[in-house]
Amino acid sequence: MVIRAGESITWETPNIYAEPHSVTFLNEIKYFLEFFVPFNVPNSTELQPSDPKISADPFFLPTESSETTKTVLMVNARALIPVVIDSSGKNVTYLQPNSHYTMGGNEKLVNSGWLWPEGQAPLGSPQISNFTITFEKPGTYSYLCNVHPWMSGSVLVN
Repeated sequence: MVIRAGESITWETPNIYAEPHSVTFLNEIKYFLEFFVPFNVPNSTELQPSDPKISADPFFLPTESSETTKTVLMVNARALIPVVIDSSGKNVTYLQPNSHYTMGGNEKLVNSGWLWPEGQAPLGSPQISNFTITFEKPGTYSYLCNVHPWMSGSVLVN
């Protein structure tokens, strides 16, 4: 896509199938968003589903009986919901679903969250169907779909 500085692009997924996509701009591969991430919790931690009628268990990685913590695999919020990591890599800002973000061009990460066709997001997940970016500065901005990394593109801003 070729646009002028100050113009905006809105991404949405027109599929009729409930398949997520994302628009993810990252300046370094270390900011690639994994969907599941291990977190350490005290051994005494018990996790229960918020709805007791749901048949579910958390995924704990095997541990030795002498360990004081256990590792649980959890969903990475940065992959699923809109987020920006600033140029320092230290400040993380979560955006509202269906956000309109103004990109300065030096962010480490800008992610739309998982975009779903209108009304197709799974129960309990954010209802994100679009993501708009206004590009402030000229340059080439490469992006990919975090769900399908082979889907990629770039925005040339004049």
